[in-house]
Amino acid sequence: MTDRQTLLAQAADIHQWLEQDSDHADLDRLKRDRAIGQQLTDADPLKKVLLWWQAIERPGISDLGQRVVQVRRTLSWLLLAIGLFVGVGVSSLALTFEGEYPINLLALLGVLVLLPLIFLLLTVLFCFLQALGLKAMALLPHWMSPGRWTLDLFERYAGLQFSGRHGQGDARSRLGFWQVVVFSQLFGVGFYIGAVLALTVLVSVSDLAFGWSTTLAVESSAIFSLFNAVALPWASLWPAAAPDAQLVEASRIFRLAAPGGVEQVALLGTWWKYVLMCLLVWGLLPRLLLLFLGGWRFSRATRTYLLEHSEVTALIDRLISPLIDLCLLYTS
Repeated sequence: MTDRQTLLAQAADIHQWLEQDSDHADLDRLKRDRAIGQQLTDADPLKKVLLWWQAIERPGISDLGQRVVQVRRTLSWLLLAIGLFVGVGVSSLALTFEGEYPINLLALLGVLVLLPLIFLLLTVLFCFLQALGLKAMALLPHWMSPGRWTLDLFERYAGLQFSGRHGQGDARSRLGFWQVVVFSQLFGVGFYIGAVLALTVLVSVSDLAFGWSTTLAVESSAIFSLFNAVALPWASLWPAAAPDAQLVEASRIFRLAAPGGVEQVALLGTWWKYVLMCLLVWGLLPRLLLLFLGGWRFSRATRTYLLEHSEVTALIDRLISPLIDLCLLYTS
């Protein structure tokens, strides 16, 4: 297990054990924990709690933490696989070319890049709201995020709820929100890996042709400016993947029937480089970045989730508080 997974498992086990241990007498718990606390020199509260967890005798502990990690890992791989499958399927359908009518670039990029990018920007907006202290997960619709569906499964099979019990509602909701972000971006990463694989395979085994068409009165120069703006991140690194004005003009679909248009058909296959970079730069890369951000914030939320539990707060007080024997004070 990674450190992040280990901390989440320990948090679940510590919370459960302390809730069960609260039935014991307060003085007995104080003596026990203060004796351990005297041996701990580290000032970091998290390290104190984890060292206490190693030192404490805990008979009859359940496998909650291990189950949480196993379910989380299984759902993560499942989301990645589902995203890969959906990405291959949708991209293969969008890249269907029967040799008579070129693939419309505007429609293709609208489905594979623009629409998912809108959902990504909405996810970033909810991340911003969460950073402001709002309960963004309660505002995030289920239909919008695969992570919300997966979180429901996670709660059901892992036995770890994010409904906010035992005085740690905010910590639980933050942890749940960033888990939703991680789950969602795993699906997105899988989707774009599948899209790139589908494009690579189809380019290798078939002769794709791309063009553009719109019923609006739009000049080729305007479309060239649009395509050129999208290609700015990689135009200087891979000029062949950035279309020029001649290619854009020759790719207008209605012009293929004009005299001499057939001579330009050979140019239409060169668009695959542009499509590939769009998928990588505007599809896969943002989701990898958001996945990294979500994982980092999840790690921080896990620490907070562990420490803000009311029983853990009381434990830290017992570890550092002096032990005063009231009986001795009374007899003196």
